[in-house]
Amino acid sequence: MKQTKKLSQPKIPLALTFLLGFASCGDSTDITVYSTPKEQVLSGSEKEPDASDLEKYLSKTVIGDLPAHLVQADKDGKSVRVFVLKFEGKTWFFKLMGNTELALREQENFDKFVRSIDVQSEQSQGKWLIPEGWELGKKSSMRIGSFSVQDGNDSSLDISVTAFPGDLGGLLPNVERWLGQIGLNPGKEQQ
Repeated sequence: MKQTKKLSQPKIPLALTFLLGFASCGDSTDITVYSTPKEQVLSGSEKEPDASDLEKYLSKTVIGDLPAHLVQADKDGKSVRVFVLKFEGKTWFFKLMGNTELALREQENFDKFVRSIDVQSEQSQGKWLIPEGWELGKKSSMRIGSFSVQDGNDSSLDISVTAFPGDLGGLLPNVERWLGQIGLNPGKEQQ
């Protein structure tokens, strides 16, 4: 018959490991956290737009009695006009984009439309004062309201109303995105 010898496990090193591990769970004031900004790699002669490049397209305004921002720009026959309103943890965007001539013609209607919406009561689209000549636009799960305006010469405008919790990435990144949608890239030199 074979004898099997039981090996004893070392108790002291295991206990020491446990004590050292427990002792290291002390006060967290000795923890230092470092944060380093990511380096942005830009190709060619592009530079990152700074606030002054974007702010020339921005102005402060009021919708009702609430402070808001207005973004307005045009390039090569395309225009964008966006009212941005922050209210009770939401950011509202009222955006008109399309043909510059048509945008100029509809600017007064658009501005009256924006100012007619009561964001404080979050009134539904069915209660909005829709200007004459505006038609229901493309539906989207992100849009509270969507309209289009056509002029019969293949020129059109897309008008949208959206609201999101928070600030949706901040005002300046949104301004940069909207300007890019009409071909403006402030601060980025073309090669």
